[in-house]
Amino acid sequence: MKTSFSIALVMLAMLFHGCTNTGQQTSSQNVNDEKDSKQTIANTLNEYCYNVITITPLMANSENSALMTNDENDLLRWKEKGMLTLEQEERFDRFYDLRQNEVTITWAESDDDRLLFYSYDANMGGTMTQFNVFAEIHDHGNYVTTINLDEEEEELGFPVVDVNTVKKSDGSVYYIVVRQGSFESAHGLVYAEAYALDGKKLRRVRVEDGMDDDSGTMFEPTGYDSAEWYYTSNLQVEGMYRYVNSNLYIPLTAETDDPELSLITDRYKVLHFNGKKFVEQQSNCANPYLPASLADYDHLVRYCQTRERAVRVDRLKDGSLRYAEWDTGVFPTNIEPVLVIANGKEVKTHDGTEYHFTKSDGTQYVVCHTECEPDANDGITYCTEYVIATQNGKQIFKEARESDY
Repeated sequence: MKTSFSIALVMLAMLFHGCTNTGQQTSSQNVNDEKDSKQTIANTLNEYCYNVITITPLMANSENSALMTNDENDLLRWKEKGMLTLEQEERFDRFYDLRQNEVTITWAESDDDRLLFYSYDANMGGTMTQFNVFAEIHDHGNYVTTINLDEEEEELGFPVVDVNTVKKSDGSVYYIVVRQGSFESAHGLVYAEAYALDGKKLRRVRVEDGMDDDSGTMFEPTGYDSAEWYYTSNLQVEGMYRYVNSNLYIPLTAETDDPELSLITDRYKVLHFNGKKFVEQQSNCANPYLPASLADYDHLVRYCQTRERAVRVDRLKDGSLRYAEWDTGVFPTNIEPVLVIANGKEVKTHDGTEYHFTKSDGTQYVVCHTECEPDANDGITYCTEYVIATQNGKQIFKEARESDY
């Protein structure tokens, strides 16, 4: 009897112990499910916001856009169930409105993935477009917070077009943020300011060394003729601030007939970061992505990109024109051109300015040949620029200049 009673007690104890473990596992599983659910919401929201920023309305039928729609539907459902935090709901609402209104967003991301800047037209300002500019702070892939970059300013600012991570020898990091915009239609302005991360905040620091000092938080703005640069570069040449191999390239300008408008030359002052601060290295340097053989120009005249080739026309320091061609539809980096022709001519036409070059074998090249004709549907006249090559009166190629505008 004692034995049977002992066995019964043991079995009862085992049953009780088993029930207790089962309850603990269920409770633990619920906690994990809740944690996984929160992480799923956070990850989905991060992906959705990133896609809204980086996928333009023109890509509406892309695979990524379809995935974004799925994420959006999930987020709408979670919002309706009250599963989003207040901060998540505010963030989702902002991006949902941007997507619904097909707002074009300018964005830039630091190479350490800590900062993501995005800017969009605030529909204010008249001839001076003003932008809402936000910075998202991330930590190891996790969203931290959003900062309105111009909240303390009296006016909205220009969009952020680039952000560069500067690493100091003491291990600290700060960020050079490039902002670019226009006012009064043709007046462009580009400038660089610097920020350092301070927990959930961004604080302004000096551009030259990342130290705290309100007196030097911005490089002197560069004014330029935005309309001229718009057509000169075809929006394919990065003609503004850039940070390459610890060198900061600051754009140089040249005077034009209008004293208030300057010409972006695609030449630069170079500041080198020595681990502590930026020091001037060169006062007038060529585009760092050009091979050394093409570095002797005074300023960029035209950059043309077609489906088959990239063409660059430069005004040299002696005043002559030079043609350089690459057999790719994308501007290459530090690659020698397949063709260089010197001593070109500038020819004024009814539709604009053409640049004519003659190769030693008699082949003639024309850059910026313009043809205009009205559209049969809306009656609006549209113009297309071409790069043309002919030999002995026979056309070798005629390629339309591709554009991002």
